[in-house]
Amino acid sequence: MPTTSEEYDESRNSDFPRQHLDAAAAPAECGDYGVSIYTADGNLRKLTDIEADVICHAVSLYGGRMSEVARRLRIGRSTLYRKLSELGIEGAAR
Repeated sequence: MPTTSEEYDESRNSDFPRQHLDAAAAPAECGDYGVSIYTADGNLRKLTDIEADVICHAVSLYGGRMSEVARRLRIGRSTLYRKLSELGIEGAAR
């Protein structure tokens, strides 16, 4: 069991796969990419940032067809548009 915060950070980081640690948290920009839940230092990203990335990924994956995006995410279209607005994701709808 780690006794200092430094030892805690080291033990926590070693628990995560390297690919997640290397991926820095990116701003919400829609593109064709996977979604990382970890920051570069191994901490969890903010839930709103992860949500924005998941929505962007779905928009990209389904070619901007918002009805399909909403259906696949199991949310209503109005909820999807509200989240896009709240999360500051511009130009997602095509």
